Amino acid sequence: METLRDPPTKNVTYVLILDDDSTLARVLGLAMEDYGIPAIVLGNADDGQDWINANPGQLALLLTDISMPGEIDGVELARQIAERSPDIPIIIMSGGSWSRDFPTYRFLDKPFDLTALMTTVEEALAPQH
Repeated sequence: METLRDPPTKNVTYVLILDDDSTLARVLGLAMEDYGIPAIVLGNADDGQDWINANPGQLALLLTDISMPGEIDGVELARQIAERSPDIPIIIMSGGSWSRDFPTYRFLDKPFDLTALMTTVEEALAPQH
């Protein structure tokens, strides 16, 4: 696990970034940090699930790739989060096809630029009226 800031504290919430492309995941994490958004970067949904379970109340947003190695993929983790905590925004990234069957999730089609990323993240984190 890579934490791009100090270790998690109970007062901070994080964007959890999951992608098995470690270079891309790190770049996304650094982009979050540049915008002042604390980020946790992990390489698969299994580790993401473990982090969420170990840090209740600290997930602000899930930014996940669809397919990754492991027991569960990004879509399955997204489904679990949506069921347990429907107020947590979810952004799905994919370089391939994506089913629009999940209208509550936001979607970023790879490749995307940092402007598209940050616009999507800011919209997802904005308070709902």
